[in-house]
Order: sequence, then structure tokens, then C-alpha cells
Amino acid sequence: MKDEINSSEEIRRSLRVLKRYIDKMRDPDPDQEGDPTPRKLSHLLVQFEKETLQITKTDQVGQSEGKIQTDLISATAEDKSNSTSEVRIEKYVPPELTKVPVNLDKRIQGEQSQLENPSAPNGDSESEKLAKKDTYIDREQPGKTIALPPKLIDQDEKLIPKNIIPSYPEPEKNTNNDSPVTHKKIINLPNAKVGQQYEWVIDVQGFRALHLANSDETFLTLDESTQSLRGLPKENGDFILVIDGILNDEHIQIKFRLAVIADPRTLWTEKQSNKEDRFWKEDQDFKKLVGSVDTGLLCVGCSKRGRSHAREGSFRDDDFNLFKSETGNWFVGVVADGAGSAKYSRRGSKIIVDTIQNHLPKFLDALSEDTLEKLVSESKTGNEETSQMIKTFLYQSLVEASFKAAKTISLEAKEIGADEEDFLSTLVLVCAKKLRDDWLIGSFSIGDGGAVIFDINEKYLKPLSKPDSGEYAGQTKFLHSSEFKESEPIFERIYWDVRSDFTAIILVTDGISDPKFETDAKFSDAESWFDFWSDDLAKEVNFSRDNEDIETNFYNWLDFWSPGNHDDRTIIVMMP
Repeated sequence: MKDEINSSEEIRRSLRVLKRYIDKMRDPDPDQEGDPTPRKLSHLLVQFEKETLQITKTDQVGQSEGKIQTDLISATAEDKSNSTSEVRIEKYVPPELTKVPVNLDKRIQGEQSQLENPSAPNGDSESEKLAKKDTYIDREQPGKTIALPPKLIDQDEKLIPKNIIPSYPEPEKNTNNDSPVTHKKIINLPNAKVGQQYEWVIDVQGFRALHLANSDETFLTLDESTQSLRGLPKENGDFILVIDGILNDEHIQIKFRLAVIADPRTLWTEKQSNKEDRFWKEDQDFKKLVGSVDTGLLCVGCSKRGRSHAREGSFRDDDFNLFKSETGNWFVGVVADGAGSAKYSRRGSKIIVDTIQNHLPKFLDALSEDTLEKLVSESKTGNEETSQMIKTFLYQSLVEASFKAAKTISLEAKEIGADEEDFLSTLVLVCAKKLRDDWLIGSFSIGDGGAVIFDINEKYLKPLSKPDSGEYAGQTKFLHSSEFKESEPIFERIYWDVRSDFTAIILVTDGISDPKFETDAKFSDAESWFDFWSDDLAKEVNFSRDNEDIETNFYNWLDFWSPGNHDDRTIIVMMP
């Protein structure tokens, strides 16, 4: 009985050793993601413990009754000899554990002996040799052994064996010069603009023997001798240029990105103004007045609705007029710029130019030509009194006609139940008459824009208007009946000049003066005007008297591009 109890103690000891073994196997391997073996052994341990407890309980019963123990010993002996016994305790083995390592018990005993005597050498029994070979015994076929699957973790290299991972050959280096290697980086070229000639030299160090591989997809051609890209872009967008060449003795392709910027003028939309409006007028206008070669002037005027108004379908606020007095041979030009903030400013500018045409000729012709000749002749000697008389004459004509225009606006505003401020507009008015030897030129203005007379041959320029820029940008004065309450400020707005010859008299609204002459100082600068005439206006417009295309020339010129300057544009040119 004592021996049997000792046997149970040995079983318990074996269980403790097995448990430590299982706990050790449960410790995660940092290089291995889950091994099913510990879980199976854990399951086996549970069953093993159940069986052991059953055996232990049987031992205890045998101590008190002395019968079942004998049967248990007999059954154990018969089980060891693979014989059948009437008294038999069957071990439950789950289906998934029908195949277990044959050397399991031996491994447990080996672990126990190593724990009890660490210095003892490992045995090389047949079961241990079999365990090292990692084989299984099939319990359904006891005489058959099968190999364990290969280990997934190499304990030395901590890597999955190469025979487990499929291997792929490394890409071969390109040695065929007919198939270029594509350079991964895309190089950005300087931007191009629609309608402007583009040229750029490909400057990649060591890149030679260039060829544009996709020339049919771009507007550019490549001059292989100079490595220059040239072309005229017709549409905006991003283009990729693929260029073959030799770099470091290797045939490669390099991609270049070129952004083509749209012409800003093409992005502006244009809507027709409402022709049903009671104050509607044409979106553009052109007039031409030709005097005699000896005593007359060539007068040309043109006005065009600005892009900002065209985009919204609103009206042209500018207006102008050209006319000549019937008897006195006075040539008159007048431009008016309706205030953008005024509801009926387009009507106000129209009233101004029409009213002046209706009243000014008779005011100018009121003074005889002989009287004018005497006054001009004496003023050239420095006679201040005659100079004042000329200015008074211009006051009684130019200012009087302008006051008539302001009063007409006031009357029409009352008729339609509006305010005079709804018709606000600027005014620039110039008149010129050929005397026996000289030209007499007079002017009056209120508001921005302006007028000048200049002679390129004599390097001469005289402003014919007073700068009326307000305290802040965009501010100015406008023609209003209240402006005429005091005569002295009005008198200071009158300018006059006497010239034997001149190149031109020019009147403009701020739609031209702002982009072409950015400041009041530049507007009064002679060189700025000479450059404007020679390199700009006269270069684009043929001012000969027999030019049949002068209207087209003017409209085309008025369409010039200036960023941020999209107001109505009106100009009058008067030339001897």
C-alpha cells in the first residue's frame, strides 16, 4: 500500500514537472506568432489531471476496502503488456490529439531530471533520439511513425527558413540601350503663356543627344543641336514632355512638366446690355471729324465699354462728342465719365456731351475772329490784361456751356423723381481754332481723366486740365450745379495756350489715364507722353486722313490689357 501511495506521489510530481514545461512553452516567442503545440499539450494536461485524480481516488478507496486497488494494478500491468483486462480505465483522447509525440513522457522525465540535477548530462536513449528526430506515432496505427512538420522559427537566425518563403529573382539591370530607363523625377519648366512664343534651353548637366519622344502631343519642337524647346502655345493646360537622351553613358528618359497659363483676356465673359432700358446706349462708339488741311483738324474719338461692365452686362458709363462751330471754325472735343456709383451716370454723361454741343458753338462764335487775333497777338508780348480777357472769353463760353449741362441734369432728375447725384459724371472739354499764324486752344474740366497738348518736335507739353484726385484712391469731383456757386475756383479750371504748331491734343477718361499714366506726376511729364505717343498709340493707330481702317485700329487699341484696369475707356485725338 505504501508503494502504491508513493507511485501516486510520483505521478503528481510528474504533473508538476509537466505543468512547468507547459508554462514554459506558453511563454511567447517574440519572433513567432502562435504555435498550436502548447494549446494541445494544455488540453492533454487537463485530461491527464482528470485521469490522475481518478487514479488517486481509486487508491484511497483501495486503502479502506483493498479490492479496487488490486484490479487497478492488474489493469495497469495488462495495459503495459498491451493485453485486454476486464477491469480497465480508458483514457479520453480528443480526436485532434490522436497523434502525439511518442517521446512525450521521456521528455517530461528528462526535464525533471535536469531540474533536479542540472549538471547531469543529457541521455541519449532511443526515445530521446526519436524525439530529436521530431517524429509522431500514429495511435490508430501504433507501428507507423510520421515526421513532424518543419519548424517555422530558426532558433539561431530567428528567421523563417528560405524553403518556406517563396523566392523571387531580383530585377535585371537594363542593358538594352533601345529601351531607355525612365527617370522617376519630373522636372518643372518655366510657365508658358497662351499666344506668346515660348523658348527654353534644356539644362541638365551631362544630358546629351536629346530627342523629344512625344512631340506629337505638344506644341513644342526640340532643336537637338542647341537643346532648345520652342513653340507657340494655343491653349492652356499642363503638358508632360518626354525627352530621351544619354546621361552617364546610359540611355534614359526624363519627363518635364510645362504649365501653359491662359490669356486673361479670354477668361472675361461679355454680356449684352439691356436694350429695353430707357437710358440704354451703344456699348461702343466711334466718331471722326475731318477739317480742311489748312485751317482744320483731324479729330477722332472712340469709346468702349470696360470689361468689368461687359462681364456683368451693365452699361457703358463713358460718353464723348466731336463737333465744329458753323461760322467760327472752332473744333470741339468733350469726354465725360459717369460715376460708377451713380444710378443713372450713363445718362448724366450723355446729357453733358449733348448739351455742350447744343450751346457751346454759339458761345464761341460770339467773339469775332479779328478780336481774337488782336488778343492773341498782344498776349504773346506778355500783356497780362489781354491774357485775362482771353480767359474771360473762355469762361463765358466753356464754363457757361458746362453750367448749362449741369442745369439740364438737375431738371431731368426732377422730372423722373430722382436726385441730381444719380447722374454724376466728370467732364473734360477742349476747343481749338486756327487763326492767321497760330492755334488758340482753350479747356475746362471737372474730375479725373484730363487733356494735354504736346509737340514732340519741340519737346513741348502742357496739361490742359487740373488733377482732381480725391483724398483716397478712386475719389474725384463730378459736374454738379453746386460747383458753380463760386466763380474763382471755377476760373482756376480754365486753361489756354497758343501754338504755331503741335503734334496732338489728347483727351482721355481715367480708363486710359490710370493704366497709361499711373500718377498725376506722370500725366504731366513730357517724356511719358512722348513715349506713349511714339511707342504705343501712334504705333497701333494710323492717323493719316485717308486711313479707312482707323476705326478698327482704335477699337483694337482700346482693348489693351492692363491688370486691374477694366473700366470704360474713352479717348479723343485732335491733330492739325
